[in-house]
Formats: sequence, structure tokens, C-alpha cells
Amino acid sequence: MKKSKLFLILALVLSMAVGLGGTLAYLTDTDEAVNVMTLGNVQIKQIELQRAEGVDYNNGGELLELGELVPFQQGKALYPAYPVVGADDPYQAAKSDNEGNTELLKWGPYVTADNPTGGAGNGLWNDSKLKGVMDKFVFVENTGTSDAYFRTWFAFECPEGISIGDSAETGKHQIEINGNDHGQTHVDVNYKWEYMGEAEIDGVRYHIECATYNRNNGVLPAGEIARPSLLQVVMSHHATNEDVALLGETYEILTFTQAVQTNNFENAEQALTAAFGEATVENNPWKGEGNEPKIPALVSTAAELKTEMAKGGTVVLTEDIVLGAEDDAIEVPAGVNTTLVLNGRKISQQKAQTDVYAMIDNKGTLTITGEGTVSYADTTVYTADINYASNTIRNTGVLNIEGGVIENASSDNVRNYGYPHAIDVYEGSVTNITGGVVKSANYDSIRMFCNSVTKVTEVNISGGEIVNRITFQNPDNNYNTPGYGRLNISGGNFTTTDRVNANVRLLNFSKDFSNMKATITGGTFDKGVKTQNYTNVTVTMADWLTVKNVTINEVE
Repeated sequence: MKKSKLFLILALVLSMAVGLGGTLAYLTDTDEAVNVMTLGNVQIKQIELQRAEGVDYNNGGELLELGELVPFQQGKALYPAYPVVGADDPYQAAKSDNEGNTELLKWGPYVTADNPTGGAGNGLWNDSKLKGVMDKFVFVENTGTSDAYFRTWFAFECPEGISIGDSAETGKHQIEINGNDHGQTHVDVNYKWEYMGEAEIDGVRYHIECATYNRNNGVLPAGEIARPSLLQVVMSHHATNEDVALLGETYEILTFTQAVQTNNFENAEQALTAAFGEATVENNPWKGEGNEPKIPALVSTAAELKTEMAKGGTVVLTEDIVLGAEDDAIEVPAGVNTTLVLNGRKISQQKAQTDVYAMIDNKGTLTITGEGTVSYADTTVYTADINYASNTIRNTGVLNIEGGVIENASSDNVRNYGYPHAIDVYEGSVTNITGGVVKSANYDSIRMFCNSVTKVTEVNISGGEIVNRITFQNPDNNYNTPGYGRLNISGGNFTTTDRVNANVRLLNFSKDFSNMKATITGGTFDKGVKTQNYTNVTVTMADWLTVKNVTINEVE
């Protein structure tokens, strides 16, 4: 498995040892496409947070009400911790005694059989007694309208010679976990924790555990956030230089949440087993080849991006990436399935073209999700009309746009003499747009070039925003060749700039247009649909287009 490129740190830990501190690389991100799997009519989000800078451990009250949580920060330095002198058992002593200790930051109160009046809930280690603790608050939010059962899997990197567990057991583990007893089955009011065993994932040995939500009979109601499962991680002061060397440059924790609807099931275990199989080490969500999810690749450079996109799997941006003018297209080869998680970042390129070009050339299956931007601009100074298509994405495979902004930012000069598109769609391909924004600074945000008489070129739009025109066309300059295309619009918001007078253009270059069919059953449109015909055969909008359950204008 490729590790993140992070620095080694040399740290003096009082008089106990000189330790090489690694950094904590947490290979999940805030985008649910990476770390969530659902079955049935449920929608959940896995949330990973930490306390804001300057918030200490000596606050009472409900943490979620304090407004002191921020997204978890990747790549923080992880030093061996050390206890304050005089604390006999700093790990145990620093934790809540579940009897209303208001000096500890907590999620509480909650009621148990032994504590009918409620107590402090999940206590955090107190850094007045234990230094070097890393916050790792893992929440699950039910963002849908249906109640859900869920379980969250954890894989803690665990090379041979490294011990992982809860300090209540021995206090001698190199990696200590706060939240529940680890390394054994344990049930509390919030979760049933089960130790699965050790498993190899992409060549790295991990300690696998599974936490099944137990509060409220395991039901997480719609709109609510569950109590956190994992709370904190620390490299114990028992860790030696040799132990740290075993962990390498980074320490990796993987998480994954599975959720299913509560309808027709008696309890969480029954429902989750039916949906995803029994919780065993062999059935962990990172198991074997050909099973999803794959461990995501974190990329921060153009070279890494091109390599990982071509390999397939989930690719997560950790930095903005600018492709140079000399860089060739990012390619997803035929037969490769790649999910690009933008993660709030931007991929961009400015390039002068001398031929047809696309910044991303998808020949396989490409899914783009998360917030962020994919932007391309042709900088050529054209002086005459040419047929150079300058594309942000060229699709000849399967393209799924679920989030982000896909834009073509080419200049007016390119608009006047070239053909810039945010997405250029070719024969036999399928493009599905369910979210995000697709836009062009020029005429066409999407071009459907249906240049096949045997393969259907298909575009399905059910959500998201389309800025500027969709052109749905059969082959040009070959009047006897019919195209074969399907444009299906069932939702989404369609807007245009002043220079564009239609949301959808039906463009005919053939005497046979019988296989070109557009259907609009939903969405909102600020302009409408137009037909342009470049043959001597009469073609009307009704020959191409079926409109149901929506009002859309016919424009000139």
C-alpha cells in the first residue's frame, strides 16, 4: 500500500526515551462516497471531527452543543505520549468515571441500569494528566428520512510486534484507543464492539474491529446524529524507537460504515447480516480483490493523479492540482473503474491546442463526487473556424457526475472559432448526471456526438445544474449516416448566459434522424429547446422530442 509522503519527526519525550514520531494518516475523508455503504431507502454520512484549536479537556456539557468541533485534520504529528508525574495510571485516571464528572469533556448524560440518573457518558482523556492525545471523533448522521441500523468498521494498522487495545486491559499497548474496550467483545449503552482479529489489506496487517450501534435498540432515527464510536488515539509512552520504526512514516486507520433500513427487521444484527453478511474478519469491507470499497489513494500531484486514475479504485485529492501545458490527458482506460473524490480541491489546466483534446479522457467507468472543481481552458488564439474540440472531459465509456463543478473556461476567441465543451460525449457511451454543476463559458456545456448507427450514445440527467446548452446531434458532413442517441432529462436546473438562447439544441445533419430520441419529464429551464436542421429534409421538434409532465418552451 502506498503511504502518504509525510515527514519523520525526532522528538525528545522527557527523560523516558528519544522516539521517532510518525504522523497519523487517516485514509477516509468527509465524503460519504468513500466510507459509507447503504442498502434500502436510507442515507447516512460518516463524520470525522476533532476539537477546535485551543479547546481544552476541562469543559462540561454536551460537546455537540458547544460549537467547538472542526473537521479532522489529516497528517498531524503523532508523538509518543507521556503521563504527568504523579498519575499512577494516566490512561485510566484521565477518563470519566461515568458518575457525572463535569471536569471532563463528554457526550452525556445517558441512562444505564447501573446509573439510572445518567452520567458523564463517553469521557475523554484529560491532557492535564496525559499529553500527546489525538482526537478522532467518528460520528454517523442519518441524513435521510428513514430510520437506520448501522455498524462502523475500524482497521488499525498493526504490524507484527505492535499491540493495540484499551489501556484498561494492560496499559502496555503501543497504540491506545479511547472509546471502548478494544481487543475484546464489549457491549455498552452506545455500541456493541467486536474484535474481529487481524487481516491483511493491500499488503499491510491491520487489527480489525466492528462497532454496531446499540443505543435506542440500535435504531438511529432520521435526522439524528449517533454518539461517537471512536474517540481518541494515542501512541503510548511505552512505545520504543523499535516500535515506531515498525509503523513506518505514517500510522493508518481505516473506517467504513454500513447502514440498512429498519423496516422488516427485528434488530440491528439481523438487518446488517442480511444486508452485508455476518460481521467476521473474513467479511471486513476491505476484503480481497474485486470487493468494494478499495482503500482510497490520496494524491497531491499531477503525476500521482494520472497514475492512480489509470489504475482505478477510489482517488482522493488532498491538494489543488494544476496540470502543465505540456501534460497529456488524464486517462481512465477501458475496463477500469475509477471514483474521483474532489474533497474540496481543484484540478485545472490551461493549454493551447493544435488538435482535438480533453483534459480527462474517460474510456472506462469514471465517477466524480464531492465538492470541488474540474476546470480546463483552451488558450489557443484562433484566426479561422476549425473543428478542434477543446474538452474538459471526453467520454467514450461510462461517466457519472454526482458532485463538484465540471467547467470549460476557454476564452471568447475559442468560442468564436473552436468547439469547447465541459463534457463531450461520443458513440456508445453513457453519461449520468445526478448532482454537481456542469458549465461552459461558451455555447455548449455538453455535446452529444452520436456518431454510430449501432451503439446508443446516452445521456441521463436527473439532478444537478447545467449552465449553457446541451447539443444533441447526429454525425455532421455525412448526410446519409444516421446517428443513434438517447437524451433523457428527468430533473435538474438548466440555465444559460445571454449569448445562448436555448437550454437544449437538437442538431440534425442527416436525412435519417429516426434513431435520435430526446425525452424530457422533469427539470427547470430558463430558455427552452430549439431545432437546427442542416439538410434539405424537413425535421421538426416533434420528430426528436417527447415532453411529459413539464413545461418547456420552443425557441428560435
